[in-house]
Amino acid sequence: MTRLARTRGRARWIWAVVVSAVVAIVAAFVAGVFVDSPWRDAAANAERQPLVTATVEERELTADAPVVEGRYLAGTTSELTTTGDAALPVVTSQLLEPGDDVTSGSVIAEISGRPVIALALPFMLYRDLAPGAEGADVRVVQDVLATLGHYDGAVDGKYGGQTSAAVDRLYAAAGYPAPSPGPDALAAVEAAEADLSQAPAAPSGEQDGERSTEAGDETPGGPSTVDVAAARVALSDAREAAGTPLPRSEIAQLADAATVLSVASVGTLLSDGASYLRVRTGMPAVTARVPVGAVDAFPVGASVTVYSVTDTSAAIDGVVSDVSEFRDPDSETIPNISGHDVSIRFDAQDLPFDEGDTMVLEPVEETEPLADGPAVPLLALREGPEGSYVLSPDGQQIPVDVVATGHGYAVVRGVDPGDTVVVSGNPDRDA
Repeated sequence: MTRLARTRGRARWIWAVVVSAVVAIVAAFVAGVFVDSPWRDAAANAERQPLVTATVEERELTADAPVVEGRYLAGTTSELTTTGDAALPVVTSQLLEPGDDVTSGSVIAEISGRPVIALALPFMLYRDLAPGAEGADVRVVQDVLATLGHYDGAVDGKYGGQTSAAVDRLYAAAGYPAPSPGPDALAAVEAAEADLSQAPAAPSGEQDGERSTEAGDETPGGPSTVDVAAARVALSDAREAAGTPLPRSEIAQLADAATVLSVASVGTLLSDGASYLRVRTGMPAVTARVPVGAVDAFPVGASVTVYSVTDTSAAIDGVVSDVSEFRDPDSETIPNISGHDVSIRFDAQDLPFDEGDTMVLEPVEETEPLADGPAVPLLALREGPEGSYVLSPDGQQIPVDVVATGHGYAVVRGVDPGDTVVVSGNPDRDA
């Protein structure tokens, strides 16, 4: 074979390869244009927004009930300590256990052999009370003793014989001997008794001040008669002054019924302010800061449902007990906004919440209706240059007037119950 023949054969081979490549490229282009890929269809479908519609229905709308958060308070915790009057304050008997209830008039501790009695006083006693004392502290003690059924005298703030007798009855009901008067008071009684025994007695059959006025006799009401009467008055006064006292070290002030949280054990030395009893007073409550715009939904006496943000299944019904004046934001209140502090009380005391839990409050009673009529989902409303409108499935814009909104719906004028409106999607693009 000549060189020319070999060159012509190689050229034909190259042209054959080039033509084949061109044909393949053209075929691929044609296939790409005229053959639909399933992947391309999937991508197109993924980008397409489906048309979602809703049927216009007749509804009565009420305002959305406000939901606010607050803090749970199990009550007020108090540590009861001694007044320091005892020489060696030591717990000599444990009378209560955690969980016990404490009421006014009950013995809550025994310290150095003496009882500590709980009384529902509005303030702590600030001094020992004894016959002859007067003041507001005596008045509140008389009032509490009357409530307990031990005192039936005048609540006049004067510690006299009736008050001493009532204190005697208080200790008798507690099962302990009443406190003894001081040695000075007892000594005064002995001295008054001695003075009376040494005073001259009136003649037999005569009363003081009724002695004979015969010659030589003393005039009525003379020195010996006066001495006897004075001695008797002095003895009466001394005995009243030696009535039963009420030492402040044996009284614990509890304004409300209390629940025992912890108790000091027998033998505990109550020095340096150590407490002998830890109690919780007051009823459980929830306090929430409610915005100005929502406070009308929480009037005093209204029923509310309360549950913890961490456990919505444990819902408890409560009642609004107080609504404060307007208050500025503060770090102690949940939420930290301005508004009104709303307090919720409960009938039950053993609630499934912990101190400080964040709570959710919802009004129980339904609010007044806002409007009724044809209603569409809020998502179906659209805004245009000429106002609100809805879309029909064929893409027609239907102007509407919004009457009221609530609970995800809007009552509108311009459509009728049974009509179909587009909630999402574009009818034009889907057509």
